[in-house]
Amino acid sequence: MQGFLSAIPSIIAAIVILIIGWIVGIVLGNAVKRVIRSISPSQYVSGTPLEPEGDADESLVGGLGKLVKYIIMLC
Repeated sequence: MQGFLSAIPSIIAAIVILIIGWIVGIVLGNAVKRVIRSISPSQYVSGTPLEPEGDADESLVGGLGKLVKYIIMLC
């Protein structure tokens, strides 16, 4: 019982660190989305074979935002 009670502060600290990482990941992921949207990558590839079809900009923006979010959460 004593071992369990002494582990409680470490468990609480781990939970707090996970929550902070989750919040930072979401904030940075959203920041990356805003930056990429402001750049508007489709204007640079229009008229080339790389030109997106449909709503490819949003999938690119969303994908990079999620990538940043998950990398931050894993670190």
